[in-house]
Amino acid sequence: NNTLMLRQKWTKQQDEALLSIIHSSSNPLNWEHITTELKTLGIDREPHQVRSRWKYNLLPGINKKKWSKEESLKLFEVYEGLSSKWKRIKVLFDGRTEVAVKNHFFSMVRKALRLAAKLLGKKFNVSCTKLINSMKPKVLAAFVSIQKDEEDCDRRTKGTTSALSFLKRFVILSYSK
Repeated sequence: NNTLMLRQKWTKQQDEALLSIIHSSSNPLNWEHITTELKTLGIDREPHQVRSRWKYNLLPGINKKKWSKEESLKLFEVYEGLSSKWKRIKVLFDGRTEVAVKNHFFSMVRKALRLAAKLLGKKFNVSCTKLINSMKPKVLAAFVSIQKDEEDCDRRTKGTTSALSFLKRFVILSYSK
């Protein structure tokens, strides 16, 4: 089934084939042409998948090291100032892609929510974990969004700054475990 192939993870051999084609291609890269070449090798991908794989995973200079505690805390602080401007945030993290920065931020938020639920004495069970893990970034962003001007906040948004500070404390706690 073509749909199943398009959703499969990239293999090491597919990555090597993509790199080989890219290194023998001229600039600018033509993703349609590269995709056609991959198909001759039995690799069935769409041009947007090929471009994404290159841009976010294979491009030289991408920092794939584990995030340090300092980087994670810096990310929370930068988010306070820039909100979800991932393209602007990523330049402050050497070699990190905007997708990696965004994914790490929301991963920390989910981890902090799970830890908060556990430490606050809520019954921590599979359904709670599933609920937190299934939260989309848009929902998480609404939860941690920051109001720059407290005087302009209405009752519904007042206190969102403390939600981010609250989660930041749990991120710090999670690194000390």
